[in-house]
Amino acid sequence: MAKNEYDVFNSRLAKGAKFRGDMELPELPAVEVVPDSLTEFRRLKTPKIANQFIHFYIPDKNFESVYRSPERYVDWFKRFGGIIGFDFSLHAECPIYKQVESIGRNRELSFWYSKQGVKVIPNVRWGLKETFAWCFEGLPKRSTVAVSTLGCSKEHSDRRLFEDGFLEMLTRIEPKTVVVYGTKSEKLFPPLFTYMSNTTPVFFESYYTISHRKEVA
Repeated sequence: MAKNEYDVFNSRLAKGAKFRGDMELPELPAVEVVPDSLTEFRRLKTPKIANQFIHFYIPDKNFESVYRSPERYVDWFKRFGGIIGFDFSLHAECPIYKQVESIGRNRELSFWYSKQGVKVIPNVRWGLKETFAWCFEGLPKRSTVAVSTLGCSKEHSDRRLFEDGFLEMLTRIEPKTVVVYGTKSEKLFPPLFTYMSNTTPVFFESYYTISHRKEVA
């Protein structure tokens, strides 16, 4: 690409990456760090405690600006312990090429920030079972990774999809630690603990749950 052309595909984000699997997803480095606290991208400008991480388990529109202008946020992210990898939505009703696009954006943006010296805990996303063949490609093994349970506990079909993907993740990448953001649902956990003899879960309640508790109090 000529230097004076606008990089409409943000191809610079994946420069230097190794690509894995049939979908050629950028490979992310393993990390062992575990956050002491999480905060939404749109909530805090400076950390309140040491080793506080920023997460992106919020509507896509609220962090689209990071994808469009990633350089703008490097210094801000470095004030924190690090970030949880990006979470552009993966809608099961969308065609596969759109789902691959979302995963690709999550990975390339996470890869780019790790190259800038920001600690990035890989975020794991999956859709229906047909995505299992490729959505875990490029994720590091025996690493700390993160998942969200938001919207996964109410309906049986949603719980089943989460459980199937979670177990597939354990098999494919054997994470050392899983940061779980959202409800610690009795319908999801502890049943999954049975399969986690070599993986340590670390739970963080959602902003909504914490805020609702304060309102009730």
